[in-house]
Amino acid sequence: MAVGIDVGTAMAWAAKEGLSNPRRPKKLIDEVRRKLIVDLKLGVDKSIAAQGVGVSVGTITRLLLSEVGLHATWCQAREKLSRADARSDWEELLRTHAELGLKLMRSLKPAAYAWLYRHDRAWLDDHKPGRAAAMATSGLPRIVWDARDEALSAEIRRAVYEMGRSAGTRRLKLWELYQAVPSLKPKLTALGRLPLTRRAIEQALRSRGGDASESDLFG
Repeated sequence: MAVGIDVGTAMAWAAKEGLSNPRRPKKLIDEVRRKLIVDLKLGVDKSIAAQGVGVSVGTITRLLLSEVGLHATWCQAREKLSRADARSDWEELLRTHAELGLKLMRSLKPAAYAWLYRHDRAWLDDHKPGRAAAMATSGLPRIVWDARDEALSAEIRRAVYEMGRSAGTRRLKLWELYQAVPSLKPKLTALGRLPLTRRAIEQALRSRGGDASESDLFG
């Protein structure tokens, strides 16, 4: 502290300038240090890295800031992992629920959509559900879709009313709807034939503070 700063701060400043520092043993013996550096370069979360070797998250933070170039490498690796996870989640939705359309799809994976919207917008714009999706049920015997649509939309409205009595204006999620109405989830891929049901879902999410617009999601 001869110049008025502590050792950790001085080491972090030196690392930022590309200067290595002599190591003091303390908590990070050489073998543990090498393992942590490998893990952090791969983008392992700080808390997971800390738990793996029995040190504090603060120790990991100090290592990131004191090892030349490590923090930048870790941030890049974390972003790469987050991008891969978000893209994978969204591609899975496109394979299984493209019929829902963008508003309802993003209700199923809000974190993935939010990350892509903020950090990978060009990719997201190239991977939005098409308006005309083939019906997975087209080979089944003909169903009286209008009657099923009326019944299912009525079930949704009743469920929303009941949930509103206990939850007030708390944000309603799509998964809560199909949990309350078990017959809804299998029909999500057929919403093109169930316009009343689709409208009931959208109105429920919108009226209860759900995902009605970009500003609602990111405001």
